[in-house]
Amino acid sequence: MEALTKNSVTVVVGTVVKKLGGRLEGEGELISTDYEVVINENIKGGLTKGRTITVSLPGGSIEFDDGTSAEVRTPQFEHVNPGGDCVLF
Repeated sequence: MEALTKNSVTVVVGTVVKKLGGRLEGEGELISTDYEVVINENIKGGLTKGRTITVSLPGGSIEFDDGTSAEVRTPQFEHVNPGGDCVLF
C-alpha cells in the first residue's frame, strides 16, 4: 500500500454517484465503463473535496444503433457500484 501511494500522483476517497455507461476506445476493440465519482477526501494530489471526476474502468457493455451489442467481461477486475465508496490511486 505504501509503494502504491508513493508512486501515485493522486490518491482520493470518493463516492460513486452514477454509472455513465460503456464506450468504445482505441480502434473500437476495447470497451470501458465511465463512472462519476465525488471526492470525499484528498489524500494526495490536487483534487479538492466535493469535486466530481469521471473514472474509466476496463470492461462493460455497449449497445449499437442497429440493436446489436458487445460486452467485455473483466472477472479479475471488480467494478464499482453507484452509492459505494472507493479509494482511487
